[in-house]
Amino acid sequence: MSKIIATMATFPGRSAIVEQAAVTMADQVDTLNIVLNEYSAVPEWVGKYPSINAIIPENDTKDTGKYLVPVADRDWLFTIDDDIAYPPDYVKKSLESFQNLKASGVIAGYHGTVYRKPRYLPSNRFIRACCGHRDSGFP
Repeated sequence: MSKIIATMATFPGRSAIVEQAAVTMADQVDTLNIVLNEYSAVPEWVGKYPSINAIIPENDTKDTGKYLVPVADRDWLFTIDDDIAYPPDYVKKSLESFQNLKASGVIAGYHGTVYRKPRYLPSNRFIRACCGHRDSGFP
């Protein structure tokens, strides 16, 4: 039987917001692993959510802490951020979408893009300056 697992990495600078992100996912998954980089103790609020597995690593893993916990081949893994309040149907809707792809071993994700009205840059010299190139050989 596959499990639904989410993993998140955080650090003390996000302590004011990480609980909100965790709460929005804790009831949507079987296990929510939270890697507490640079923490000396597990925050008290974690105990309110039975699905949360708190991990304090020996070294600061930064965002790669999301990949510390092994998962089985059949498990669904959601790598999530500590500064996003996820919708209550995020996992359900995501799984429905992924399963509709009818692909095995799928890796999928979401990416937001802001499209702006196209504009013309003033000159080639401006582009070179933005890129840090000063030599005349740059087209």
